[in-house]
Amino acid sequence: MFILKLRNRHFFVIDFVILLAVPTVALILRRDTMVIPERHWISLIVYTLVALAIRLYTFYRFGLYSRYWLYASVEELVRIGTAVVASTAVIVALFLISTLIYPIAFARSVILIDSLLILIAVGAVRFSVRFAGNRRPSYAPNSRRALIMGAGGSGEVVARELLKTPELQTIPVGFIDDDPQKHNL
Repeated sequence: MFILKLRNRHFFVIDFVILLAVPTVALILRRDTMVIPERHWISLIVYTLVALAIRLYTFYRFGLYSRYWLYASVEELVRIGTAVVASTAVIVALFLISTLIYPIAFARSVILIDSLLILIAVGAVRFSVRFAGNRRPSYAPNSRRALIMGAGGSGEVVARELLKTPELQTIPVGFIDDDPQKHNL
């Protein structure tokens, strides 16, 4: 499956495309029309290029291109959120400084909409790898059935590994444990 073979350089390219497209979508959502006035185009292009550079650098510094996303957890989701918030803070600071120097015909709310859309898009791309990796594989009809000794953490790890690896041709069907507190769970 293609999505499982993505490497971090692919995430960089996907983020590049997302970061190029989302500011335009944010402006369209803000204006509630598909027509963008001519006075907004220059500001939109400048904002898109500046935000692109800042976000890619921030994402790199926060390690979004050095993670193994197949096992992404809440920690990685927090890392994505923190990277988006940090990059947004830098963009807002630059935007405020630039508006003092040169008035810009650009809605400030676009930055917030852009940030929310980027958080959703970047998170969705990365967690789609995890969700695709957690699909239950199909087993051959002649697969062995297995009872796992121990219903604790180790037994859970064994069961997950058996479920993720159909090449083992073993289907976990239950747990056996001598601890009465783990019975019928």
